[in-house]
Amino acid sequence: MSVVRILLIPLYAYLYMKAQTAKEYITAAAVFAASAMTDMVDGIIARKFNMITDLGKILDPLADKLLQFAALVG
Repeated sequence: MSVVRILLIPLYAYLYMKAQTAKEYITAAAVFAASAMTDMVDGIIARKFNMITDLGKILDPLADKLLQFAALVG
């Protein structure tokens, strides 16, 4: 799921940067929200099923910071 979040970041940035109407901004916000929701679901699954991996320990915070950075730049 962290990989999906990382892949959604450029999509969010593109949609946000090219947005000119309210509908386009809402679409960008929906992609941002979907990315945030995958973070929450990923955490719930990892804790519930004890699926914590070394790769996940790296990718999850990286995806979080990249999404925050994309929002800040936007």
